[in-house]
Amino acid sequence: MSEEDLSSNHSAPDQDCSYYIGYNIKYVAKHGRRYPTDPFSIREVGVYQHFSSSGQRCQWVFLQAPDQLKDRLRSNLQCFDDNPPMMQVLQHSMLLLEVSEDWREYLVYLEEEFSKIVDRGFFTNVKELHTEGDVQADFSDLRKLHILTDKLLRLAHILKLNIRLGCQLRSGVLDLKMISSPALQISFNEMQGRLDRYVYQQETSLARIETLIARSAGIGQLVQGVQDFRSNEASKHINHEMQRLTEQGIKENALMKRLTEQSTNDTRSMMTIALISAIFLPATFLATLFGSNFFAYSERQNALTVASNFWVYVIITFAFSGSTVILWFVWRRHRVRRSMSDDIEAP
Repeated sequence: MSEEDLSSNHSAPDQDCSYYIGYNIKYVAKHGRRYPTDPFSIREVGVYQHFSSSGQRCQWVFLQAPDQLKDRLRSNLQCFDDNPPMMQVLQHSMLLLEVSEDWREYLVYLEEEFSKIVDRGFFTNVKELHTEGDVQADFSDLRKLHILTDKLLRLAHILKLNIRLGCQLRSGVLDLKMISSPALQISFNEMQGRLDRYVYQQETSLARIETLIARSAGIGQLVQGVQDFRSNEASKHINHEMQRLTEQGIKENALMKRLTEQSTNDTRSMMTIALISAIFLPATFLATLFGSNFFAYSERQNALTVASNFWVYVIITFAFSGSTVILWFVWRRHRVRRSMSDDIEAP
């Protein structure tokens, strides 16, 4: 926060008085780093000056002053060695103007960044891209706008504090001017003019930032409206596709129903055929067996004769039937084990 305190103590109007001035001022300067992409950063310098009327001496304290400002202050303060210490109060106006030089360049950068977002908001296609080179604003642009707006609000707050500081210094200079000698009043008039210029520059910068903040609200609503419109269009398209898929599913369900009914009818037909086959299977087996050469019927003796090699038929039949059952059992067991191993290996 920028704060300033100026007080004086004097015994007679024609005598110098003691005073002290202390404040912090925030300003912008280029950081010279690759990241972040914003080439400027907010910095702060602390200033304290104490003038003792009894010893006619000034004490200065600077905290986190940039190198360029240090060199200029060192040169100016050396020039004041042979002058009254009260004249050193003029350094405050020089300091304020020195640290505020980069505000104009920074505002130009912010206005260019804001113009890019404005262009994307105004010239974006509402529905979709049609030709190469079309601009499309998305959520990232809205996010950039919010970040820029937050930065502008912080800068506006800093400028208001700087303006308040300049006004307080200007008021303090008027108090010192009233108790100073006529020779010093000329210097105080010069300092007051510099402070007026500083306050005017800060107020101009504040007005430009407040204009950007006011415009950002409208641009944000525009980009948000485009996003909402696209979202609604996407929802309509999704609903249309879902309706189409639902209708297609209904048709497929009807087809599956017909196939199921047809499969049921086929199953019933197969059951009927299997039942008829089961009824006639014993008779077919017996007819085949008794019609073979293993059995002979003698009308003279009215008897059924079994061939002596009938045992060959029995042995071969049981052997082939048993082999078939064993092979089926082995194949089924192997299939079950393979299915279990596949289930274990599956993720």
